[in-house]
Amino acid sequence: MRSVPAWLWIVIVVGLVLFGIPWVVWLGLDAKYSRELDRELAKIRAAGEPLTMAEAAPRADSPQTNAAMLYLQVFQVSFDSTSAAGNQNTGLNRYQTPSDWKTGDMSTAELMRPVLADPQCQADLRVLQQASLRPQCAFPVRWEVGPDALFPHMAQMRQATRLAAAQAMLCAKDGEPDEAVDWLCTGYRMADHASLEPTLIGQLVAIAILAITNRAAESIFNTVDLTPAQTARLRSAVDRLRLAERFHRALLGERAMGLETAERVRQEPGYLAQATGGEGAEAAVFAIMGAGVFRPYFKLEEANYLRSMTAMVQQARRPSRATLAASVEIQPGFGNMISAMLIPVLRKASFKRDQALAELDLLRTALELKAYRTAHGSYPPRLPVPGVTVREDVFSGKPLGYRRTDKGFVLWSVGPNLQDDGGVHPTPPGYIGEQGDIVWQGNR
Repeated sequence: MRSVPAWLWIVIVVGLVLFGIPWVVWLGLDAKYSRELDRELAKIRAAGEPLTMAEAAPRADSPQTNAAMLYLQVFQVSFDSTSAAGNQNTGLNRYQTPSDWKTGDMSTAELMRPVLADPQCQADLRVLQQASLRPQCAFPVRWEVGPDALFPHMAQMRQATRLAAAQAMLCAKDGEPDEAVDWLCTGYRMADHASLEPTLIGQLVAIAILAITNRAAESIFNTVDLTPAQTARLRSAVDRLRLAERFHRALLGERAMGLETAERVRQEPGYLAQATGGEGAEAAVFAIMGAGVFRPYFKLEEANYLRSMTAMVQQARRPSRATLAASVEIQPGFGNMISAMLIPVLRKASFKRDQALAELDLLRTALELKAYRTAHGSYPPRLPVPGVTVREDVFSGKPLGYRRTDKGFVLWSVGPNLQDDGGVHPTPPGYIGEQGDIVWQGNR
């Protein structure tokens, strides 16, 4: 029997070193990270939480209870990517708002009168009002396409709120407080409908709708005196909102969106790079992340993303101040590139959710202070007093700030910077900011 030539042994050894051992390592890592990913997916299934956007999508029992069917009559948008380019100037966006008009500023409200005087605009507003009264809202978003789903109705919801807020302010200015309250209620009900969408964009639009409506409400409170019946109607619309619950549900939807994005990357390795702009070092990494040779690494990224998202979902049940100290910044690195890109965005959104919750508590307290003044002739020098609930500031965990003034009162939350500035507006003023307090100014 002939012996194997020495050169052939060298070829075999070199082949094992260059190809065999890496192949074994690759198989081992693929199996290891597959088990980790499967464990995370099993936890989600066991909790009965959605794994796809179709599972997370809102539902409506019938067209008669679905507000979206009426909204679409005036929004005039398409959810099909092939015709989405026509969404920009359709529906309510065709009503151009003057550049000098400022939401919530009664001194510039007259600028909106010519816009709202358009008979078609008035007809569209009435449709919006009727839609807001329906208990459910499920737009025909193509949830089955996952990360390629479009949400053109969200921009229309914001524009609808601007128009409704301007209508409310003009009604108050014209001595029609009952109509003004109706339009404020319309705004709060639209915020509730927007928050039903299990996406971060749905929550941010709901928060923006609240900001617009709250600024109009503050201005109206300083223009007219509401009757107990009007106050009760407004309070009923506000109490319908479930921001914390809907935000938690949206995080589940975002996690499902991440899973579907991962599946798309497996099918199209360049998809993630294209979705993130296709430039820079991160884009280059994303471009190859879904390739077959990098399959084990991509599974590690996905498993780590699910762990980070699960932690975010759990934290979302608590105010942001309670999780701020415990939050660990995720640094871009081996196995954490996707998490480092996405988790900080979601964490920042939790502060915006808490800002909206603080605004709602300020509104509820302002309504009670108005009722107290009606009953006693003046605002209380300090809190607590009978009939006015002392609410906890979602940011500080302490009572909301209150001060009586010569004209009325000031209510405030310390805001996301966690510093009590004594009820001072941020500079420049704004709803979503990191400086100053979140303030409700009562001047009547």
